[in-house]
Amino acid sequence: MHLRQPLCLCKSTKSLSCEVLFLKFPFFRFPQGISSTVLWPALVDLSYIYDCSNEAINYLVTFSSLGYLLGSLSGALYKWLNRQLTIVVLVAVLAVTTTLVPFYGRLWALFLAITLNGIGGGTWDSNNNVWIVE
Repeated sequence: MHLRQPLCLCKSTKSLSCEVLFLKFPFFRFPQGISSTVLWPALVDLSYIYDCSNEAINYLVTFSSLGYLLGSLSGALYKWLNRQLTIVVLVAVLAVTTTLVPFYGRLWALFLAITLNGIGGGTWDSNNNVWIVE
């Protein structure tokens, strides 16, 4: 098994690359922030769509947080996984699971999709932090 070696940069190049990432970071974070908070104002409407109580639909927050926690633990996997390909796949998962929220049909499918959405968001955050550190 071949492990990737981190790219060694001189101090000025590393400083410049960190500054560029820091300046671009809010633009990377905006879409993820929008996708992670778009559901919470719609919880009452989702309770009507899925024909369940407000108490039952409020568990979406718990499932999203659980998925985010699981996704944030993925930072150690970037030694073996292609970081760019992983982030492309998981941003696609974020987009699809957020778009299809009103159409899952069953409450358990919604909970599963929101958990996958949280995993995508946590992995996105973990990926950005690992990228900045390297």
